[in-house]
Amino acid sequence: MRRGEIVGLDVRDIDFEAGEIHVVHGTDSLGRQKDTKTAASKRALPMPASLKADLRERIAAIEEMFAETRKETGSPWPVLGDDTPLMCNELGERMRPHSVTRWWECHRDGYGCQGMTLHDMRHSYLTAMARKKTDPKVLQVLAGHAKYSTTMDIYTHVDMAQKHEAVEGMDW
Repeated sequence: MRRGEIVGLDVRDIDFEAGEIHVVHGTDSLGRQKDTKTAASKRALPMPASLKADLRERIAAIEEMFAETRKETGSPWPVLGDDTPLMCNELGERMRPHSVTRWWECHRDGYGCQGMTLHDMRHSYLTAMARKKTDPKVLQVLAGHAKYSTTMDIYTHVDMAQKHEAVEGMDW
């Protein structure tokens, strides 16, 4: 997913029963929801079991954070609801995309991703799926690209091992 799509997710966009994430919004630089980048960006993505568990933990953490805020302020707000952003502060305000980038820059080394940007992760994910022989059309849809050529020409990369594998056995 794109950074703005991640920040644009609300609780309602997570369908635990179907195991899907519904990407229906993006965000602008101020964290306000907007339409997705392209019509093809609106999509349902499958949710692996590990991500499902992580998202359940995230929603529980938001509820704990909100409960603490209500306790500290004596206010009945914020309350977790369908329109609660998955990426929010203790008041339920949506994060800005740049804040996610800053968080990543501070924590990426701990994940073994030294020097990688969030966008590099998007390229790496699509390249890894291509190496597993995932159908290119599936890659395009998962990435939310309007054109197949964008996915294949820009987002997937070939390394020397793949070139060796391709020509192996072709020595005439």
